[in-house]
Amino acid sequence: MKKKEYWQKEIELNIREADLTKREQNLLNSQNKKSKFDSTIIVAIIAVAGTVLGYLIDSYNKSNQQQKEFESTLIINAIQTGNSDMSKNNLKFLVDVNLISDKAQKLKLNEIIKNPKYKISHGATSSWGDPIYAYICTDPAATKYHFSRKCRGLTKCSTELQKVLTDDAKDKYHRDLCGWED
Repeated sequence: MKKKEYWQKEIELNIREADLTKREQNLLNSQNKKSKFDSTIIVAIIAVAGTVLGYLIDSYNKSNQQQKEFESTLIINAIQTGNSDMSKNNLKFLVDVNLISDKAQKLKLNEIIKNPKYKISHGATSSWGDPIYAYICTDPAATKYHFSRKCRGLTKCSTELQKVLTDDAKDKYHRDLCGWED
């Protein structure tokens, strides 16, 4: 009987051992699946965060670029007076009311405004070195362009004045510089 009991216990032990091995295997498999699932979620979260961060950076850069373009346009328009003192007053206004946000740009503009030796010409220049904008008489017989709408050469204009790019006045409208402007 002892042998029989021994073999029974041995069989029970083997069954328990097999059951325990099976449970261990199931536990390991569920942990691996959970680990794979967790890492997939982590990767997805990182991907979404990266996309959002990229969008925010791109939006910020576009906003900054648009702000710089806007400020540049303001500055160009401010100096297109034909009068250095008036141009400086316009620039001072832009700086005083904080329409120029770039600190380095503000400092440079303040230097220009405060320096009496610094003279602002008619404004920004075209590819020919002339002011960007010119005035033309819309009369079909007109042949000249002018940097100032108060130019003596425009007194005979009986039609409207048109503000155009200086390069267009030369190339598109085939106009020459007024003799009073030389």
